[in-house]
Amino acid sequence: MEDLGYFERRLGTTLRGKWRLERLLGVGGMAAVYEATHVKLGRRDAIKILHPTVACSADARQRFEQEAQAVNRLQHAGAVCIHDIEVSEEGAPFLVMELLRGQSLAERLRTQGPVNPRELFGWMDTVLDVLGAAHRAGIVHRDIKPDNLFLTSDGGVKVLDFGVARLRQQGAPGDPTRTGALIGTVAYMAPEQVSGRSDLDGRAALFAVGATMFRLLTGRHLHPTENDLQLILQMATEPAPPIGSLLPGLPSPFAQVVDRALALERDQRFPDAVAMQMALRQALASPVTDALHEPPLAPSPAAPLSYEPTGYATRLPASPSVVAPPTSSIHHAPAILHRPGALSPLPPPPAPAPAWTRPLERIGRQSVSLPIPAAIALLAVLGLLFASLGSMLVWKFLHRAPPADGEFLGTPAEKPGEEAAPGGKKGKGK
Repeated sequence: MEDLGYFERRLGTTLRGKWRLERLLGVGGMAAVYEATHVKLGRRDAIKILHPTVACSADARQRFEQEAQAVNRLQHAGAVCIHDIEVSEEGAPFLVMELLRGQSLAERLRTQGPVNPRELFGWMDTVLDVLGAAHRAGIVHRDIKPDNLFLTSDGGVKVLDFGVARLRQQGAPGDPTRTGALIGTVAYMAPEQVSGRSDLDGRAALFAVGATMFRLLTGRHLHPTENDLQLILQMATEPAPPIGSLLPGLPSPFAQVVDRALALERDQRFPDAVAMQMALRQALASPVTDALHEPPLAPSPAAPLSYEPTGYATRLPASPSVVAPPTSSIHHAPAILHRPGALSPLPPPPAPAPAWTRPLERIGRQSVSLPIPAAIALLAVLGLLFASLGSMLVWKFLHRAPPADGEFLGTPAEKPGEEAAPGGKKGKGK
């Protein structure tokens, strides 16, 4: 792939006399994305240009055009809108897309850490709605991951990058990849996808949703490793760890949804996106999760956060972007699907407990936490010890032996008939 300077030299140029490239937003394994302005309409768009080295491949060009076809067939407000597809003067195909303002879930994880389960499930409701529509249209998104899920500034969620989607068309294979080709990002791939099977269906995308949720809740991948070959082997053969083993405080309804989506055998996962969406909504409505309003649950201390396998693509650090108003021609799903907060209002935080009921803390330099009954018992024992010691001292004072005749218990200067002379000498009293 070309170096960064190559992509930056495009800035200021105009494509097909229409779109002026103004800012480089990111570089992936197949394409670079720019912020651009339509010189006649003044509309701000995102331009995704296929790399020249990739454009030499007929399969890659077909996959690139497939993204526009997939989104056009989908027509869902949760999928990024594609306005046009063109070829630049230098022969590089490019897409004209809506420009998004906000951040990807990958950037959200990097900047703010693990996500609150209730907030995450609200976002995933929208993602599953998009995937359900895609599966009904014969489209399987094969690269669901935090980088391809975008949080818009108005609180919505967009599913990006249908470029490696698998289209099922009658009379045509609809998939430029061969059996055994590894397309996607390994850390989020279903076992059958890692194995290179050609009979992928929507359950592979549901596994990727589960792996994405696992990553965003715990801050780590299913199988953390520094070796890509080992990761491929683990993803293909080893079951994912139960999420409850890393987040013991995660409510059971939430954990069950994640664990079922990550089942090693696809027959044990949810049968389709709608079934997973219904299970997710039931978890959100469960009374056990009503008090789940605190900050994100802390991940396991041993969970590494540094290694981020990127599969076939790498990206620039996230940068601010812009979103165009939604077009009226796009089908809008019910508002409940695109406003996570509307699913169920969060309960108010409970009142703080009285001070006397809280555990003992901060003794010396170390924090100590004792249950209330143990703390009371400890105070009672200390009280008895101090009372016994005081009683002994009083008893000894009252039962001391009387002084013998002529014996004086004071200092020598206080004996009868004597006084302390100046300079410390003793003299007889007069």
